[in-house]
Amino acid sequence: MRIAILGGSFDPPHNGHVKIAENVLKKLAFDVVWLMPCFAHAFGKQLSPPQNRLSMARLLETSTVKISDFEIQKAGISISVETLEELAKQYPTDRFSWIIGSDQIKDFPKWDYWQEIISLYGLIIVKRDEKENLEDKTKKALGMQTLDGITFLACEDIPNISSTEIREKVKRGESIDALVPKNIEEYIKKHGLYK
Repeated sequence: MRIAILGGSFDPPHNGHVKIAENVLKKLAFDVVWLMPCFAHAFGKQLSPPQNRLSMARLLETSTVKISDFEIQKAGISISVETLEELAKQYPTDRFSWIIGSDQIKDFPKWDYWQEIISLYGLIIVKRDEKENLEDKTKKALGMQTLDGITFLACEDIPNISSTEIREKVKRGESIDALVPKNIEEYIKKHGLYK
């Protein structure tokens, strides 16, 4: 099976995550997308409790979008390439790739062993609102001559949503119903998150 992993804080999960998963499945012939909430943010950002973020992510599950609690179970800060290595051992007949948004390219070289993610597993870069040529931008940011191991995915229908924006709207008492699925909006209200 071909599995693409979208890691992140999912604080909260939103319609952008849903659209990324749909596009990867439809356009890149993956069998399943795993959404994988992290336990802690690699660059020290404060996050909501892991169980809340995992529970919200689980509300996005479908037959082809699955939620993995792998990094939450490990606790602490996860290193993506180690996650991929361990999953490859646990599921030797499956092939894994990692998804990032094009907004993460400039920070990607700060990831531990980022080159191995590309060379051993494959990196999917989802195009956001790119004004410049994404391939050139990627070569420059990563200092690469060729882009072997990298797949670019153009997605015109991905809404430009950030979890930060959603949290701020909740704090101000504004509607988020256009930004998150209804069941996640209800979960946020029920558990009093982001107040």
